[in-house]
Amino acid sequence: MLNFFRNLRRNIKSWESFIQAGHQALESNKYTEAKEAFDEALRKAEDDGQEESIATTLMWLARMYHRQQQYAEAVSHLQRALIIWEKTAGGHNQPLVQVLTGLGLCYIAQEKFEEAIEFLTRALVAVEGFEVVNELNLADILKRLSWAHCAQGNYVKAESLCRRALSIQENLKEADSGEVVDIILTLIICCRRQQRLQEVDVLLARLLEILRQAGFDPATLAINISAAGQKLLHEHRYGAEDVLSNALLIRVRTLDPHHRDIAMTLNDLGLLYWEQSRYGEAEQVFTRAMGIYSIALGPEDCFVGMTHLNLALLFQDIERNDEADAHFLRALSIAERASGTAPENLLPDILQHYAGFLRKLNRSSEAETFEGRARNPIPLSASRPSEAPAPEPTITAPEAAPAVSLSTVTLYQPDKVLEQRLGSTATFSSFLRAAIAETDAYWSALPRSEAQSAELVVAIRPGGRARFWFEFSLRSNCQDEITGLMSRLSTLTVPEVHGGPVAAVLHLSVRGGLSTNRAADSEPYIPVEWREAAKNSGTSLVVPDDILAIVWPE
Repeated sequence: MLNFFRNLRRNIKSWESFIQAGHQALESNKYTEAKEAFDEALRKAEDDGQEESIATTLMWLARMYHRQQQYAEAVSHLQRALIIWEKTAGGHNQPLVQVLTGLGLCYIAQEKFEEAIEFLTRALVAVEGFEVVNELNLADILKRLSWAHCAQGNYVKAESLCRRALSIQENLKEADSGEVVDIILTLIICCRRQQRLQEVDVLLARLLEILRQAGFDPATLAINISAAGQKLLHEHRYGAEDVLSNALLIRVRTLDPHHRDIAMTLNDLGLLYWEQSRYGEAEQVFTRAMGIYSIALGPEDCFVGMTHLNLALLFQDIERNDEADAHFLRALSIAERASGTAPENLLPDILQHYAGFLRKLNRSSEAETFEGRARNPIPLSASRPSEAPAPEPTITAPEAAPAVSLSTVTLYQPDKVLEQRLGSTATFSSFLRAAIAETDAYWSALPRSEAQSAELVVAIRPGGRARFWFEFSLRSNCQDEITGLMSRLSTLTVPEVHGGPVAAVLHLSVRGGLSTNRAADSEPYIPVEWREAAKNSGTSLVVPDDILAIVWPE
């Protein structure tokens, strides 16, 4: 009886009414209702033997599945519709183009770019075969086909298609500025991938002029592009690097060089490079981001701390353990003070990651301490309720910012060499931490000076001997202060090394100062005395072994 009433309703209602009901439900994102209506339409068309109605209904169902990211289902329905439209009017009709384009978009969404190129190329040929060409439709297919070729690394072909699409859009009486911008962004990707950077600059200037004429804020465009890039990054999909690089280009061109938004995009690129095992590039952009955050927000801001954490985890991955240790401690120091609006989970996250790092180094007792703190993370800036003071409190009132703090560490030798000469890199790490603490204590006792950066080079050789080199980025009239620091550092207990010296450079922030260049150079920092020794030797020297033999003879 139920089937009787269903058949009766289907016979009474027209195919068009089912399609209209499905369309309205789809526009309201009521997918269950839309599917029911389209299914009824399909059954009605099949009962009536109307092939074009069947194909049209299949296209509506495919659109519904595409919106829900059910691409396999969408492709299945489009393939059925394709068979029908290919038989209609000799295969030259607008619905055929729509099906071919829809298949291309489904394959792009699934990152099946070869298939996407096949169907979009067929759509292009079909459109170009019409007596009257729909220019907007042609430009849209060209744009989407160029993106598929980009994804396959066919940048020359992609550029050619893009330029055709751009020419069509610009020759329209009322060009769509949004479409023009979209095409130019893809052209920028093509030129950048071909290392034609001057053309990238020309295209970027052209894009910004279009935005100006349209009254559109470049900062808003960069936000939208960045959000799209972040989505691709989090979904591990193609295009994240190119989209984020475009956001960075716009921000670097239009914002202050120390704007936090530039640092945010650099941080996203760092995460992408790290995920792709491009560790050197990840380190470079993380360090650059940290420098910008420090200037824009202050060296104790939580964003600086989060970038230190990223660097710590990166170095942990590639077993540069001393540097990882230093960045964990710096991130922890910042999170404890929480001078920015820190996320609630920042401090426990750092504590948990650091504890895991220590366990990998077999520093179990230290790991247990930090695991305990992770279960009850209290920042140093947290206040205690006056009505319930804890006896013998272990956490004091907020501390003043340190006079000297660590920005980053550069090791002159790989971990393998350090392990051979030290037995355990943990001893060297402890010594470096002690050197930073002594430098901070010494500078805290001096009259307050201007903010700047400095490098402290630390070298240890067999026999329990250590030597230090300290250089400011700006000041030169402070030799007495440096001499006093050298005297204080000479009292440190030096770990034993065997088979040769070990050395590292500590890039320091003094009174909150920061250098964005010296700590992030591709080559390690070399003190003036070392450079002079290398110049006077007239030969190529190994750093640090050969240079130390000259500047610090036995």
